[in-house]
Formats: sequence, structure tokens, C-alpha cells
Amino acid sequence: MKEVLFKLDLIAPVIGLLAAIFYFVIRKNPYSPSDRIVVLFLSTELILNTLAASFQQYEKSNLWIYHLNCVVVHILFSWYFLKLLLRQRIVAVGFIVFSLSVIILELKIQTFDSFPSYIYSISSFIVALYALCFLNQIIDTLPAYHILSVKEFWVIAGVLTYFGSSFFIFISYSYLSFVSPKKVFVLWQFHNIFLFFGCIVFIKAFNCTKWILK
Repeated sequence: MKEVLFKLDLIAPVIGLLAAIFYFVIRKNPYSPSDRIVVLFLSTELILNTLAASFQQYEKSNLWIYHLNCVVVHILFSWYFLKLLLRQRIVAVGFIVFSLSVIILELKIQTFDSFPSYIYSISSFIVALYALCFLNQIIDTLPAYHILSVKEFWVIAGVLTYFGSSFFIFISYSYLSFVSPKKVFVLWQFHNIFLFFGCIVFIKAFNCTKWILK
């Protein structure tokens, strides 16, 4: 069971990408910008997590891969919410804060030879904040009965499921790694579980045929 939980960060994106093939290639559902960003996210997770696992297997440092993963994923969702949010200034400010945090933390505190838990927590908080802002936006602009049929709602639900929970996981990661290193592995299992549930919610978005973003 533990082995499965550790590999969920590979299993979850594979399931999501297989679902994308089913809905968009086999069933020929219409493909939207929201679907594109989710597929890019799943592909990024699969490629970089596979690379990290390979490096770990051959006892090579893979910590730089997690730095890269965090930055790439943050850029993807920043671009996505820049297109979605009417208040684009929120994304601009969030991206500046994230960029400065990356520079300061990677130079002084969490360099490439350590796990970037602080950077992950900042990124997760900002992306979850974008999602909440957009959720408030569609609640104000769409009738309640229409929201659940819109693709973006389920993308936001998936984002909040994964990034919202990841914030609390990563904010406590460094403390636990210092106090009780064994519990860090348990924490990572929870991270993978939330990634899995986030991917399941993203699959629901694939099945929707209505969307807002053009």
C-alpha cells in the first residue's frame, strides 16, 4: 500500500492523460483552453516526477527537478488565470511576489540542493488564491444552476483540491523534516493523495462541453 501511495504522483497524471485521450480523441469532445492547461499540467507532472524517480533510483540528486516543477507549474496556472480573471492585476502582483520569493529563497535559504518547500507553499497559496478569486467571479456572473455545467468550475475545484491542500502540506514540510524526518514521508503520501483527487476532479472537467474562456 505504501508503495502505491509513493507512486501516486506518477499514477495520477497517467490516469488523467488517459482520460484526456478517451474524451478528446475517442469521444471527440470539444477541446478548450482549460483542457489544454490541465493536459500541460498533467504532462509536466508525469515527465518531471518520472525524471525525479529515475534520478533517485540511480542515487543522483533530484532536488533541482522539484525546483523546476514548481516554477513551470506556477507559470502555467498564472497564464491560465491571467486569461480568466477580470482583475488581471491580481495575477500580475501574485507573479511578482512568487518571482521575488523564488530568487530570494533559492539564493539564501532553499538552494538547489534542498527541497523547495517554502517556494511550493508560496506558489500553492497564490494559485489557490487565484482560484478563489475566479470562483467568486463566476458566482457573481453566472446563475447557480449553470455553474456546475461549466468546465472552468471543475478546473477550479481541481486546483483548490490539490493546491489548497498542498499549501498546508508544504508549509509544515521543513519543520517536520527537522523534527521528525520519518513523518516527512507520510506527509508526501498525503501530497500524492491530494494530487490524485485533484486529477479525478480535472477528469470531470474533460467531460464538460461548456466553457467560458475563448
